[in-house]
Order: sequence, then structure tokens, then C-alpha cells
Amino acid sequence: MHSLSLYGCAVAVVGPGIGVLAALAARDGGDVPPPVAVLRAWRRPVPVVAAGLVAVMVVLGVAQSLVPGMVGALAREPGGAWWRAVTALGVQSSGWGQLLINLAALAAVAPVAERRFGPWWTALVFAVSGVAAQAVSMAGWSPRGGGDSVAVCGLVGALAAWYAVRGAGAPRRAALLVPASGLVLCLLANNHGVGLLVGCAAGAALASVAAGAPRDVPLPRMSVLFEPEPRQWGLRGDPHLWRALRDELSGTDLPDSADAAARRLRAAFRELVGQDLYESAASSVYLERYARPNGGMSNGSVCLDKWRESLMPLLLERAGELLESRSPRGR
Repeated sequence: MHSLSLYGCAVAVVGPGIGVLAALAARDGGDVPPPVAVLRAWRRPVPVVAAGLVAVMVVLGVAQSLVPGMVGALAREPGGAWWRAVTALGVQSSGWGQLLINLAALAAVAPVAERRFGPWWTALVFAVSGVAAQAVSMAGWSPRGGGDSVAVCGLVGALAAWYAVRGAGAPRRAALLVPASGLVLCLLANNHGVGLLVGCAAGAALASVAAGAPRDVPLPRMSVLFEPEPRQWGLRGDPHLWRALRDELSGTDLPDSADAAARRLRAAFRELVGQDLYESAASSVYLERYARPNGGMSNGSVCLDKWRESLMPLLLERAGELLESRSPRGR
């Protein structure tokens, strides 16, 4: 019965967690599969704290493989020093299997958390939830072991609680299963429950602050307008130009008006193509940098007519919808 309860809690956390990750990662409202939405969270500008956490865990994982005694020196142990509640986050006491699973979970969750909460809050939630879970374990729940899965649970709990307060639709209702699972896990003396509940508390607090000051929430980067990509292009160079524009605007905040967004898109297009989209009389233009080996007859060609008729209007429509949804009336 104990094992069944643990598996049930795992399902109740993983299932809604994937839905919340996908909903938060797809910030422009695009309907994309969860793996695509999560990969999108690693777009530029790269979330530095998420990248740093993944890099540190990889380095520590390799180190513990080369120096097996490292696990015993840093993991929890009966009667161990208090600082092991911190160092136990850096070693995976169950070996490579635990390391790979935890790395995959961290790589999926951390960038979404950082784009939602910012780098400092992400690092704080990871550290506090992880150390709290390790400390409770050392107090008697599970005196031996180590791993960062409890800290990843903290990030999952924070995202789920934030979405339960600020989100919408089915993922919002499903997100409530995450704190419920945390309570059950605590009743089963499982340290992952502590990580989940600490993260949920942090996420709920951050959501409450955001709800009280909606105008302080910054606008997203203009690169969100480019996802998902259109299904139809004019010529073979169009998708390459689309992605180049996305990268060009990845560090630019979305302006607070549709007209300003239109001007910024038009300027970026002119900079990359060398022609103004609406002043040029040409129907297409060849750009060698977008040509690919064996790319076909229209290789490297950009269809200006397609950009005027549908691609640029699509970007402008998305900008208008996003600005409307973030206005006081849209909220």
C-alpha cells in the first residue's frame, strides 16, 4: 500500500506538472506539444541560473563517478553534521540512474521557473526547498542518502502553485493535485513532500504579489511572437529569415503598443533583408546566407509577397493579442 501511494503521488505530480510546464513555456498561447514548449524555454537569452544548475550537477555527477568516496563524504548520514543538509543536494546516492533522471527533470523545470520567477527567486526556491527536505530527512525520515530531486520538486511546486493562482483552464485545476500530493508524501514520511510544499508556499506567495501589482509584470520578449512557426512558407529562405528575426529580437522587450511593435518588426526586417518590406516593389529577394546545400530551386530566396500577405500580419496579430491579454481590461 505504501508503494502504491508513492506511485500515485508521482503520477499526480508528473502529469499536472507537464501540463503546467507546457502552459507556462508556451507564453504566446500557441498549442504545441510539451517537449517543444519545454525546449522553447531554453531560447535566448539563455536562463543563466538554470544553465548553471544543470552544469553544476553534471560536474558533480562526473566527480562522484571518478571519486566514489565523495558520496559518503557529502550525503546524509545518521548523526551527520548540519552542513550535510546542503551538500547532500550535490550527490546522487543511487548512482547514474538517479543522476540522469534528476538531470532531465532539472533541465525541463529550471528554465521555465527562471522565466517565470526570475533568476534569484529560482535559485532561492531550489536551495530552500532542497535544504528543508534534506534537513527533515536527517531528523529521522531518511537519515542516509542524497540527491537534488527534492529541490526540483520545490521548483515544480512553485510553478504549480503559481499557476493554480494565476493560470487558467484545465492545467489550473490539475495543478492543485501537486500540493495535495505533497501533503500525502509528508504523511508517508517521504522527503519529496517537503520539497513540494515549500515550493508551493513560495509559488503561492509570488503569485499573490503578482496579483496585487499586475502593472509591474514586465512584458515578454518579442521573440515569443515567432512561436509556433507557420505551417506554410512562400520560398525556402522564409523559415531561415523567420528564425533570424526571432533571434534578432530575442533580447528586445515587446513594446507597450501594437504600432510600436509593428515599427520594430519592420525595422528588424529591413536590417536583415536590406529592403523595406512595404516600400520594395520586388516579389522576392535572394539572400545567400539563407541558402543551404542541395536546397532546391528557391534555395536562399525570401518571398516578400508572402511576408506582406500573411507572415508579417501574423506577427502583428500575435503582438496585438498578447498586448490585449495583458492590459487591465484583458485581465
